[in-house]
Amino acid sequence: MNIMQVTLLGLLLCAMTITTIGEKPGKCPPERYFRTINNVRDFCSGDADCAGDQKCCPDNKYKICKPPAKERKGSCPKVKPKIPNIERCDDMCSADSDCAIGAKCCFKDCGKFCLPSIGVKKGFCEMEEMPLCKRAERSFCNNDTGCPGDEKCCPYTCATRCLPPLPEKHGECPPERYFISIDNVRDFCSSDADCDGDQKCCTDNKYKICKPPAKKRAGSCPTTEISDTERCDDMCSEDSDCAIGAKCCMEGCGKICLPCIGVKKGFCEMEDMPVCIRAERSFCNNDTGCPGEEKCCPYTCALRCLPPLPERVGKCPAEVSENVIEENNENCATDHDCKEKYNKCCSTKNGMKCLDVRNV
Repeated sequence: MNIMQVTLLGLLLCAMTITTIGEKPGKCPPERYFRTINNVRDFCSGDADCAGDQKCCPDNKYKICKPPAKERKGSCPKVKPKIPNIERCDDMCSADSDCAIGAKCCFKDCGKFCLPSIGVKKGFCEMEEMPLCKRAERSFCNNDTGCPGDEKCCPYTCATRCLPPLPEKHGECPPERYFISIDNVRDFCSSDADCDGDQKCCTDNKYKICKPPAKKRAGSCPTTEISDTERCDDMCSEDSDCAIGAKCCMEGCGKICLPCIGVKKGFCEMEDMPVCIRAERSFCNNDTGCPGEEKCCPYTCALRCLPPLPERVGKCPAEVSENVIEENNENCATDHDCKEKYNKCCSTKNGMKCLDVRNV
């Protein structure tokens, strides 16, 4: 088998488990309610038209760029009971991710508005999300208000516990991208607190933007040609800048996101390495270092070569609750069609859909 055949085989294996480069990870928030819609026009045609991690989402007969749907910690403030017989008014949001940091999308009076969240203390947890565990442990809190003093309610292995907060989010910023020139310089954040989820406020050539923490992905960059011409702008600086299944690779005169090669079929029982007090010795660093069909998977606090699972760990819900917005979940035939971690291909009233099974 020559180098070209190996590269094509790797790309084919990658394509079975990854998203396309043009489609960004995450799901669109549900559409907002509007009584009337005037001057309808699309502001985007695909995710590639949107800045950062924003996606091109339907919003009542037209498309706009919106952050992927995400529920934030905390609760909506108490508001006066809904006024009886009042006409439904326009929504200003449909998901917490539509609102500024520290606010939630809440129903007030006749529609949905962004309101300051309550019950969230300052600081950050070392782990932002609970990993998918085979057996859940007993939790000692369910939100920050149940913790003494400055402590926060944080994921810890397979439970939540009250822990001292970190002054900034876990992880390191990726290296700065190379730009030939920078115009209209302005900061998009001043600290990690201005960034959603696990994103950090990172320097990126004289200005600050929110970026995912630096993380290398399994697989290798495809063979590309490196240009001898003048260096051009980088579109990425680390694998975590790219969509799931892609790596940040040097091609031509700069760095861009390209499909990875060398990722084997199947799934690991754990998709992410837990935060460990002391790391153990790893026996591999990617699938190509494992014999046969085995994959390089997280195992307690190290990486080991393990037999792959034919489907993702987790159980599909017996019934899909009303708060699951099925029309915004991807269609699928098997778990391999689900691009997001912890998503399984599950039967719903609208057919087979990719659903997050962490809380099932």
